Amino acid sequence: MFGRFLRWLAYVGGAGLLWLLGLTVFAVFMRKIVGSPLISGFDLSQVTLIVVVFSGIAYCSLKGGHVAVDLFSNAMPRGARRWVDSGIGICSAAVLGFLAWVNFIKAFEARELNEATMMVQIPYFPFILVIAAGFALYAITEIVLLVRRLSEAPGGNG
Repeated sequence: MFGRFLRWLAYVGGAGLLWLLGLTVFAVFMRKIVGSPLISGFDLSQVTLIVVVFSGIAYCSLKGGHVAVDLFSNAMPRGARRWVDSGIGICSAAVLGFLAWVNFIKAFEARELNEATMMVQIPYFPFILVIAAGFALYAITEIVLLVRRLSEAPGGNG
């Protein structure tokens, strides 16, 4: 159920990527063919990228899609590697939870200060909430992966 929800959010990010593609093509068309730049192009790209990145980051983690460097872990016994990976998961979840909390506070500060993009004044508030939610879901995903890792049989693939 949680994985399905994260996949749905990743599709939202994919739709944002398609929107960004169309926006870029339209902006180039406006500049080169019509001779008039798209004033809102940068602002729309900026907020769309927030949605693209933070709607898919937790799903990427759930599927093991993030870059990982295994310098020493391949030389470790499976049991030790499982515990080291668990420690990294706990630290990751803590840092991501902290980032979610900080961004949640920052979102309401941005709303209070009426912070917005430069050209067309798109408010930052909802997009900083998207960042906070993305970090929160990523932290929850790390906890889910930690529970899975710890519930594996010691002789498993862990």
